[in-house]
Amino acid sequence: MSLQSPLTILRAINEAGGLTDYAKQKKIYVLRSDNGNQVRLPFDYQAVIRGQHMEQNILLMPDDTIVVPR
Repeated sequence: MSLQSPLTILRAINEAGGLTDYAKQKKIYVLRSDNGNQVRLPFDYQAVIRGQHMEQNILLMPDDTIVVPR
């Protein structure tokens, strides 16, 4: 999926069809390149949908990759 407008992680997951039953919802992260280094930004799906840790629901940048482990 390419960014057409600013997207948060939660919105991007939703627009991609949501999570499967096998997704490890507390282990999701975003891979982002920062000055040539890859950085892992944690995202606790269950916490964010409960309104907790909203600081994790960041705006995605071009070339970010959302990783959802099984």
